Amino acid sequence: MEAILRDFSHHNWITYVMLFCFFLLFFLKTLNPTLLKGVAFSLFNKGFVELESEKNKALFSLFEMTLFLFSSLTISFVILIFKHQNSMANLMGLNSFFLVFLVVFSFLFVKSIVTFLLLHLFSLKSTLHIFFFANKMYFYNLSIVFYVLLIVYFYSFENSWFLGGFIVFFLVLRFVILFENNKNLISSELFYFILYLCALEIAPLLVLFKWMV
Repeated sequence: MEAILRDFSHHNWITYVMLFCFFLLFFLKTLNPTLLKGVAFSLFNKGFVELESEKNKALFSLFEMTLFLFSSLTISFVILIFKHQNSMANLMGLNSFFLVFLVVFSFLFVKSIVTFLLLHLFSLKSTLHIFFFANKMYFYNLSIVFYVLLIVYFYSFENSWFLGGFIVFFLVLRFVILFENNKNLISSELFYFILYLCALEIAPLLVLFKWMV
């Protein structure tokens, strides 16, 4: 059986960005290996989330800024893949990726600021802080999972059904765990949760879906 040589030439810039993401993870491990491990398994470690949420931290520490950048890059790759799934040639443009990254980074940054302001302006920090903190930790957790899936996708087989299936599974799992762990809090603050879901979760997803179609 003759071996088939696979062409990786179009992956040059993708490899560079993926390596940059790897170095960001390495930098995070250097900064605080215990915290990085906690984030990586936060989806299944409710105790870690509760403990970290009680600590008085700045809006963005160096650790979180680095993790935020890593997550933005990872999510940008995912969006770009499904935006151009019928035309993989478009995916291979660094300019397209940079544009998506700017949109994702800006959206996530504004969302973080708005959430922070809502918690303080409406005096909700004491009651809803743990929910929003858990939501953020689970998002960071998924960005690490997505990074692993992207490595498999780019360097094993480019099958968007494989990638999409796992992404949908982990997104659903994230919401199930998030709401299951906070069901008592959600029921007591139902109005604010409906407002949050409509304004900061559902509406952005609809806009993103419209943009991708």
